[in-house]
Amino acid sequence: MDSLAEMQEIKISADNIAYNSAISACAKAGIWEHAFSLLEKLHLQKLLADLVTFCALTSACEKGQQWEIALNLVQEVMPRSKGGGVAPSIVTFSALVSALGRGGEWIKATEICNEVMAMASKMKPNEVFCGAMINAYAVSNEWSKGLQFLFEMPDMKVKRNEVTYNAAIAGLEGQAHWQLAVSVLEHMSLEMKPSKISYHALVRVCNQAHAWQTALSILEHISLKFDDENAGSQEGSR
Repeated sequence: MDSLAEMQEIKISADNIAYNSAISACAKAGIWEHAFSLLEKLHLQKLLADLVTFCALTSACEKGQQWEIALNLVQEVMPRSKGGGVAPSIVTFSALVSALGRGGEWIKATEICNEVMAMASKMKPNEVFCGAMINAYAVSNEWSKGLQFLFEMPDMKVKRNEVTYNAAIAGLEGQAHWQLAVSVLEHMSLEMKPSKISYHALVRVCNQAHAWQTALSILEHISLKFDDENAGSQEGSR
């Protein structure tokens, strides 16, 4: 932001790279209003917003919990892409779904997901997009849809990872389905090594379901498992 102002003071024209960097910085800081004010300045400089610009703006809306603006932005860009303009990428759609999820708009997130699937020849969902979708269902207590999405990921040719599994387990918080959460973690163990975050998510589910004995057993397992691993790594470093 400051560097852009300095460039204007000494009459050096900022280019797309400079504006995109500044907008991305605003996105990381969650100051979406500043990001859009930079977009206006970009247009005043007679520069064209590109894919990086729109990805950064959508991310700024996500961080600022402005799902309506993010949705309008993508809907504005979509028709232009058919005429050879900038086309949204999977990064843009991931940020949009994340923004919709934070706003509890799982139905709109599902509609966006269907649009992405319809563009399979041009765009492929990835782990980040799938994680955002599962989290959108989790936030809205649509845990069954989140689990269904998790186990349909291989059909989309997307590999499940720790983030997608953890999002599915977290979606079971506040529900009475602690046994289901245990099953999800067991399934996860067949594909990868669960982290402490995964186990702690499971413990929270068990606690909220008043499955105290299971929660204590998991905590004991975590303590033994990771203490043994730490001891092994220390022994190997000697």
